[in-house]
Amino acid sequence: MANGGLNISISEFKRMKNSDKLDLLFENVVHIRTSLNDYKLHKKIQYVWLSVITVFIAPFFGIKKLVGW
Repeated sequence: MANGGLNISISEFKRMKNSDKLDLLFENVVHIRTSLNDYKLHKKIQYVWLSVITVFIAPFFGIKKLVGW
């Protein structure tokens, strides 16, 4: 099992006991939820960064008239 048992083949999954399957599914759900929270944080940082870039670069390209600043 790779990555702490989070990625296994279907044949390995079928051979597992039901309690082990439930543990594995729970670990996967927790992993996915933490990954999504990290993604949301990165997305927020990305939007802030793009907004800052737009504010500083827009006047140099004449976008000021289009945006209405």
